[in-house]
Amino acid sequence: MIFRNPLHQKIWLTLGCFIIGSICSCLWGKDSPVHPTPKKPLQKQLQNPDFWNQAAKEKTLRPYPIIFVHGIASGFEKWRPTAQRIGGNSYYEMRFYDGEIPFHTYYGQTGVLSVWNVSYYSTDMLNESLFGDLTRYAKRLEDMVDRILELTGQPKVILIAHSMGGLVSRRYMSMSNSNWNKVDTLLTVGSPLMGVLASPGVIGQFTDLQQNSALIQETEKDWAQHNSKAPTRWGVIGGIMRAIPTRRIDANTTDWGGPTFSAIGSAIPYGEWQAAVETLGIPTTNTTHFGYRIAVEAQHEELLTDPHTLDAIYWAVAKD
Repeated sequence: MIFRNPLHQKIWLTLGCFIIGSICSCLWGKDSPVHPTPKKPLQKQLQNPDFWNQAAKEKTLRPYPIIFVHGIASGFEKWRPTAQRIGGNSYYEMRFYDGEIPFHTYYGQTGVLSVWNVSYYSTDMLNESLFGDLTRYAKRLEDMVDRILELTGQPKVILIAHSMGGLVSRRYMSMSNSNWNKVDTLLTVGSPLMGVLASPGVIGQFTDLQQNSALIQETEKDWAQHNSKAPTRWGVIGGIMRAIPTRRIDANTTDWGGPTFSAIGSAIPYGEWQAAVETLGIPTTNTTHFGYRIAVEAQHEELLTDPHTLDAIYWAVAKD
């Protein structure tokens, strides 16, 4: 079938990239080997759901709702294992169906913690692939955060965002002073914060994901203004995968998530990726730009359940 209309060509190109990205995400996420990580007592405890519940009871964790935000062409299933491990019977989901009203599974607090798994996509994935963009998703995240704060009676939330969810979260925070002040801590996991190396850049979210896109430039400008007045607690995790173990790592070394996923220089921006790679697998706190920073040898999807990510989540939710 040949499409002579340029708009039709763009639509089918976008759909093809969207589908390929989803397939790559699923296949590589299942087939890539899990890389060993140094065994630490705390990491073992973090794997135990009772640890999080007990820590909440002892009030060693921040009291705010913990919100998990997925990446591109994704949904609840990506964060669900980690979020349920932490939340236990205090785990809830929220998403958009038809229209712009979020639906949720919260019917009153069922435990000490408040852990949420949210989706900024509607159920119409064809519409999302053609017309969805990061500003739309940021506004939906805004609606969901406001609703969660209303339901829980808390003044702030903690955002844990994977992949494109990190860009959506930063866009949401930088849209207004009100949004900024509602986020206690942000943790971005394998997020292409400065854009991706290869994006079709045709319409919607793919345009926004291009390096130096208008959305990324606007977000960076707004972020700097907000952060200069009230610095936020921001943690970053970047993953790398090397086909050849001895291959030199540079800013464009990716986490093998496919052509539209994260390079280390984008996941840990502002030049801090170099110092992070030099201490691979070891976190650094209170750097020039971040409250928490770590580079790990893990594939894009592995980051969702990697023990280093649990360590970082604990940093995000634990009291100082």
